[in-house]
Amino acid sequence: MGFSGTDPDPAARAELNQISKSISSALKQMDWMPPLLEGARILLRPIVEEDVEAIFEYCGDPEVSKFSTWQTHKTIQDSMALVKYARANYKRGNSEPYGIVLKTNPKKVIGTVGWFWNTQQHRSIEIAYALARPLWGKGLIVEAVKSLVNEALKTNDIHRISSRCISENKASQRVMEKLGMQFEGTLRQSMFIKGRFFDMTHLSMTKEEWESKHATS
Repeated sequence: MGFSGTDPDPAARAELNQISKSISSALKQMDWMPPLLEGARILLRPIVEEDVEAIFEYCGDPEVSKFSTWQTHKTIQDSMALVKYARANYKRGNSEPYGIVLKTNPKKVIGTVGWFWNTQQHRSIEIAYALARPLWGKGLIVEAVKSLVNEALKTNDIHRISSRCISENKASQRVMEKLGMQFEGTLRQSMFIKGRFFDMTHLSMTKEEWESKHATS
């Protein structure tokens, strides 16, 4: 490099500029964390290692995992695997999953909520969630999903929003219906988990339907 304001080798300067951009991009990804999202009673925040015991508290409850696609957490290491999964996603710039906390106790995670691409090409996402059993039936997941999807629509080109549940899980289906999702059908015996086949109920709505229903909520 020259000290006179010009480089003796312009090609070398161009290469260094490109390397600088790559390093800067990598550093931003390492530091990136999902933004804090807010509902009336809850906050959605990134999961951190200090949350592992709270996660184990509800993920270790057989009633919470009864209709989930994941197994009941048997050890704290099972819950740490979820923390590591979340942190790895954050490093890639992916906000899935968020930890759900009450505003009255923001240090304790009471559930998770997240979205992922079914297919980015067709602009279709899927929502997934879990919540500690003592807080069921209070509308907290509906509130969390609203905050999540509103943020996702601001920052991504999404056309279709969907979710699914084991057909026996009527409470989860009611959550989707409260959000305005429409029943699409049941895929019979379509998922093999926990040693058996399950029917899966699918619901969805479009971006326009979401914005029409939740524009002022």
